[in-house]
Amino acid sequence: MTAEPATPGSPCPAGAGVTPYLIMETAAGRIEIRLDPQAAPAAIERFLSVVRGPVFNETLFGNNEVGYYDGLTFAYTRPQIEIRTAERQPSGLIQIPVQIDAESLGLHEDKIADINQATDVMQFELLKDFSNSKESGKRTPQLDNLVAHWFNKFDAKNLIGVSRKEINEALGYLYTPGLPSRPVKRGAVALKPLSPKLAGMELTIALSDLDERTGRWMVIGEVVTGLNLADSISTQPLREPPHVRSRTYIPYEPVVIESARVTCR
Repeated sequence: MTAEPATPGSPCPAGAGVTPYLIMETAAGRIEIRLDPQAAPAAIERFLSVVRGPVFNETLFGNNEVGYYDGLTFAYTRPQIEIRTAERQPSGLIQIPVQIDAESLGLHEDKIADINQATDVMQFELLKDFSNSKESGKRTPQLDNLVAHWFNKFDAKNLIGVSRKEINEALGYLYTPGLPSRPVKRGAVALKPLSPKLAGMELTIALSDLDERTGRWMVIGEVVTGLNLADSISTQPLREPPHVRSRTYIPYEPVVIESARVTCR
């Protein structure tokens, strides 16, 4: 297939509108997502090239227009919190560079205020990542410096006044200045991260404000039609947990995405 040339400054074909929409059709109804190319231009261009397809190799299967999400399901549902699509196997095959601007989200001004907050950040974020990355050698110098104080005095006073932007950068997140990045609020559509620098094709619709993900999950658009449908999908019966203390967010009968097409308006 030969794609039409894009409109300058837009991933849409010449002669079409300049705003791309992802239209997902299910047996339960339609979900329309307005994408925001300004928020993550290179990421969304790559995302759209995958979504449009063809997913299947034309050399093997002939000319086809099967899009990435056609036939996939909303395979992960947390009631009133989020729904998330499945991804095509093998997992993590398609990788999209993350584009987020921390300062447009105010993360440079969101600073750790007291010792209680500092201790939580040290124990639940920095030390956890420090331990996980110890063998891989992927720790950042910033992380080493922040954690060194803990091992010396076993307090986290050095984090008081440190911004959320600095904490995230110590965890390996890289930011691109000058982008109108979006927070992870109700209705936001984001790609699940594979790492601090890369996202995959698991598309998440936030059904509540998920402030802890802002600056870490790349938001590429928002739901403009079908948010109530997404709420309904999130409350479908779930599979039985493997253990009484376990949690599961896998629906018993996941809703199928019958088709997913990109239009420009």
